[in-house]
Amino acid sequence: MQLFYCVCTLYLISYQCNKANKTSNSRIGNISVKYAKHIGINIMLWYIAYGIACILVGVYGSDRRFGFLGSFLGAVFTTPLIMFLILALTKQSKSE
Repeated sequence: MQLFYCVCTLYLISYQCNKANKTSNSRIGNISVKYAKHIGINIMLWYIAYGIACILVGVYGSDRRFGFLGSFLGAVFTTPLIMFLILALTKQSKSE
């Protein structure tokens, strides 16, 4: 769901930037086009960092009972920090 919000936000910012570039006034409301593009890049970088953190939590939890997929989805739907703490409190699964 968070990825959906990120994509929608970036689309709206890029749409407004393109619309402002076509007019002589290069402002979107009270925000300049350059600043709006900067906001979009910042949002995108935060979501990339969040995705990498979720993947790292999934790798950390791959030898737990949840496995990689469970740990990864848990990190996506809660936060990577909360899922990491849950995984740190659980024991490793016994491998045969």
